[in-house]
Amino acid sequence: MADVDRPILISIVSILNIVLGLLAIVAGIVLIADIGGVATELTNRIWEQIQEQGQTGDITKEDLFNAIKMLGFLPIFGGVVNAIIGIGMWLGWRIMWYIGVVVNVLELLLALATVIFGNFAALITVIINGLIIYYLFRPGVKAFFSI
Repeated sequence: MADVDRPILISIVSILNIVLGLLAIVAGIVLIADIGGVATELTNRIWEQIQEQGQTGDITKEDLFNAIKMLGFLPIFGGVVNAIIGIGMWLGWRIMWYIGVVVNVLELLLALATVIFGNFAALITVIINGLIIYYLFRPGVKAFFSI
């Protein structure tokens, strides 16, 4: 990090990434450990829908329950990534600027694709990602990340 003060929006985004990362980790643990019966309730709801459609096939309710619990690793992984990005942005790690640009460009392109297919609500995502990309290229932000 250069000897440049951290831009206020970078501070906010950093803190939000860390908080969201921690919340995602907790959510994953809750699903895996079936705290509060979250995985059980989700299994019951999905199982009812599968039975109504008569498409249980070879899967058992226990298989479905275990698969749902395993999905808890996804928010844990995403949460760890978010927390690392938040810490890296807070500290001004140069790589986090590049990751921010790449992720926001990809999200913008995906949102544009969904707009093309008729999801006009995704225009909000296009605008937000566009603003973030613009902000990341501002001289003060680039200086903070030594770009």
